[in-house]
Amino acid sequence: MKGAKKKDNKQIRLFLKELRIKHKLTQKDLADILVITPQTVSKWELGTSIPNLDMLLSLSKLYKVSVDEIIQCEIKQEEKYDKISIENIIVLGLYLLILGLAIAIPFINFIIVDSSYLEYGWFYNPEIFPIIPIALKLSSWWVITLLLFLPVFLSVTNVIDKKKTSNVIISMVAGISLITFTLPILSSPMFINAQLGIIFLILYILFLLLSSVLIIVPIKNPVINYKLLKPEKIIVISLLFAVALPLPFLYHSHGWNYFKIQDQVLYFFTLLLPILIFLKYTTKIPQRYINILSIILSLVLISTTLIYIFNSGLLIPSLFIYIYVIILGYDLRDPFKKKKITFKSLLPLSIIIVDLLSITVYLYLLTNHGDLFYSVGMYGTNIFLEDLGFGSMIYLNIILLLVAIVFRLAKLKRISQVMYVLWAVWVTYFTTVLCVRFVFNHDYHMTDGEMFFVPPILIVLYLITFIINKILTKTKM
Repeated sequence: MKGAKKKDNKQIRLFLKELRIKHKLTQKDLADILVITPQTVSKWELGTSIPNLDMLLSLSKLYKVSVDEIIQCEIKQEEKYDKISIENIIVLGLYLLILGLAIAIPFINFIIVDSSYLEYGWFYNPEIFPIIPIALKLSSWWVITLLLFLPVFLSVTNVIDKKKTSNVIISMVAGISLITFTLPILSSPMFINAQLGIIFLILYILFLLLSSVLIIVPIKNPVINYKLLKPEKIIVISLLFAVALPLPFLYHSHGWNYFKIQDQVLYFFTLLLPILIFLKYTTKIPQRYINILSIILSLVLISTTLIYIFNSGLLIPSLFIYIYVIILGYDLRDPFKKKKITFKSLLPLSIIIVDLLSITVYLYLLTNHGDLFYSVGMYGTNIFLEDLGFGSMIYLNIILLLVAIVFRLAKLKRISQVMYVLWAVWVTYFTTVLCVRFVFNHDYHMTDGEMFFVPPILIVLYLITFIINKILTKTKM
């Protein structure tokens, strides 16, 4: 009897190992899916122990074989071929359906627009710019290419990748990219009515996301381990989506559309980040990389929001973005719980904030091409960067700051400090010239010119932080 038992254990361990290898899983992958230790899996395959009934049921669902087949160490003759689950058939059907939608979209009317509205504001002569139906522009070639090739690529990877990891990631990123393209169109002031083209595009996105859901929903899925996802994390992810989705509809004021290309890029990341946070807690993705992305995105969102508040008075979208950042902060509190945060430890972070916000402001001033000041006299004129005469001095601001950042990243501390001092001195001189010529001159009012004062304010705040830290250090000594 003992010999028979040993033989049965040997057959079972070899069969379990064969099934695991067939499904391209490591012992650790299997352990993560079943929420057990890799040592337990190793014992099964060494024959020192066998799975209990619960584990046998879980293994049968995962490998799509019966418990009896695992015990008998033999798959029945009529089921030797890989089973195609109902979910797989539906997913492949959805890929075929979205391919049909993709082929149709470029050849039909996309939306109806009021062409009196342009990208920035409007003209007051609607007779010249009638309401017209338009097709998807050929300039949106990346959208057309993505729509056509995505279902073909996903169909191939659905067969090759047994874990379906690539399908889930690619579908999610592509879906968010298409949402980032579609919602700004629907929220634009020139949008009048939907045509079949955009309706098909919305259906395409819904079917694409549905295919991802069908892949990741099964409880014993090789990709996602739901048991690691706590209820509070579900609430955080849901709130991030709820706050981020309506953003394109809020960037309008008195008929002016402020949602530009750079905002679409940020919008993409605000939608992508909740999915990354979901994967952070349910997969083996290193959490520190997603935490770093969360911090960087928060800083960029804060800086761009300040620009919109000062320049355009867009308070509602700014409020939504700040709520988004606060929710991100709540999610980031866990990594810092066990770390002792001191005033001194905040100094490196504060210099990074100064760097990022200052560069954001400079890039905005160089790329926006808006007026900086305007005169309030009888013959009011707008003053642009090229009209300043000393406007080229802004390039020296950027160069000095970038050089300082490069030396700091290279850990050349002394040289970096010298470059930061030179940058601060130059910013002070530049700001003084602006104040003398425009700010203290009652003939001028500021518009985008107020952005020039963000870097000096940040420098002053950093110096205050630095001085407080020095005082506290001496007090402790």
